[in-house]
Amino acid sequence: MKCKSSGLLDAISSLSDEQKKAVKEMGFEALLSLKINFVPTMLAYWLVMNYDEDRQEINTGNHRIKITSKLVEECLGIPRGKITVLEKNKPRKGVGERVDEFKNQFDTTKISVIKVIDLIKESSQAGKLFNTNFLVVVNTLLGETTQSTTFNQRFIIGIEKDSEIPNMNWCGYMLECLRRSKKKWKGGIDQFIGPIILLAV
Repeated sequence: MKCKSSGLLDAISSLSDEQKKAVKEMGFEALLSLKINFVPTMLAYWLVMNYDEDRQEINTGNHRIKITSKLVEECLGIPRGKITVLEKNKPRKGVGERVDEFKNQFDTTKISVIKVIDLIKESSQAGKLFNTNFLVVVNTLLGETTQSTTFNQRFIIGIEKDSEIPNMNWCGYMLECLRRSKKKWKGGIDQFIGPIILLAV
């Protein structure tokens, strides 16, 4: 179980002014000030152990903290719009233009989030592809990785227009990532793939 935000901090530190403007337009301006890059292992383990995915709350012993979309918005500062983030597990080429454009950046089917971060760091340009890459990094490192530790691509199919991104419920999506990853968790200290930073904050 590891805090994975260091990769996101690395990507954010390399953003050009044009890219920072794009991040703000998407509604993720608060992440430009993200400073958390480490969550102690025992704290992370305690948080996951005491999180009830069915009740969506953390039992602290003295009281229970309800994890809601509004709380996620207050903690992370990401959009809590009215558009639900739709998913498709392992979307393949041909299912949508945005998915095709994203996958065409790579010459292999085994794409790691590190490669996506490298693409962000290599260019100072913004635009549709940058938006997709940035959201992949955010939803992987703050949301949910895959069992093979590649990247989260499920949500890409749900983005029809860039103008809709700030109106999408990314807070609710983080909650879904948290609920799903806890259900998959086998109890091993290094096997939790969900949003540990959200629980810590």
